[in-house]
Amino acid sequence: MVHPSLAIPESAKTTGGTFFGKELDTNHFVEFEVEGEGLINSAWIHFSENGSFNRLRGDAYQLYPFSNEFALLGSIKDDGDLFDIAEFPLHNNVEIPIYFESTATGYYSISIKDLNLKITDDIVFIDTQTGEQLSLTDDFKYEFFHSSTNNATKKEHGLSCNVKSLNALHEFTPQKAKAIGGARFVLKSDLSEQNRNDIPRTFSLNQNYPNPFNPTTVISYDLPENSQVNLAVYDMMGRRVATLVNENVTAGTHQVQFDASSLSSGTYMYRLQAGGSIQTKKLTLIK
Repeated sequence: MVHPSLAIPESAKTTGGTFFGKELDTNHFVEFEVEGEGLINSAWIHFSENGSFNRLRGDAYQLYPFSNEFALLGSIKDDGDLFDIAEFPLHNNVEIPIYFESTATGYYSISIKDLNLKITDDIVFIDTQTGEQLSLTDDFKYEFFHSSTNNATKKEHGLSCNVKSLNALHEFTPQKAKAIGGARFVLKSDLSEQNRNDIPRTFSLNQNYPNPFNPTTVISYDLPENSQVNLAVYDMMGRRVATLVNENVTAGTHQVQFDASSLSSGTYMYRLQAGGSIQTKKLTLIK
């Protein structure tokens, strides 16, 4: 495979000047990257109150590459136009179509290069072909199989990498990528103002209720952001007697029921660890 390249001589380089570019809302965004079969591509999605499913000034089209072999990843707006950078609304039940296309059949993985979606903890990534759903986290990675059945795509849009002259490049007109068929993936979420206000601002382990109890009680805790959570119960000698939670948990207020039927009466400790934060409280079992 031949990859296009551009050589800039030292004499053409300069320093100083002022850079002008789009000022992005960096509070709410995700950058996806897809890779497989020697191909790679990426796409940015930004969220704001002024976002739209129509093209906005500052959105960047995804263009067909020079190479005859390529992978495309982008969000869909307007009449099937594919976007490398796009801004979408921050409203209820947002469903953002994510398109993938490749000239090579094989296995691919899509991951997150950059993420800041603390207010969108209910967002899920959905594969429309398999129905699989995953939450968006910093370690998000999804592997899938793609079958390239449309060979016409390669022949129609593939551009020769053997253009040597500046005149030929000057006459070249980039082609905007189009979604052929439906979106392979969807980002779906409820981004209501109510949901955002319901997200706790601080990490907190709450007192179990009822307390004292026999034999069950409820333990609740607050997470301001997605975290790997471990919630366990210990006796007063420090021995673990129960593990209630040991998994990645989304931001919000959560509760779990603790059944102490197999334990004897007494005072126990329950400890919550989420990320780098730890809190401990006591509970009393009376039989």
